[in-house]
Amino acid sequence: MSVRASNERHLAGAAQEDPAAVLYRSPQQPSIDGNTVDMDVERNRFARTPCITTPTFPFSNHQIKLMLAALQG
Repeated sequence: MSVRASNERHLAGAAQEDPAAVLYRSPQQPSIDGNTVDMDVERNRFARTPCITTPTFPFSNHQIKLMLAALQG
């Protein structure tokens, strides 16, 4: 599969031949209705996300303030 450029200044591109990998978790306990969602695992992952992302916000906010101060002189 080739990618067509409509302008000579466009960068050359290439399409991927391999499809994206499918990511899934194996269920720890099968259910009767075929549902593979484990609510305990999902709740733990949901609760863990703020613990990972929250510490980066003050650092990012400080970096943005420094850049604004540099731009304003």
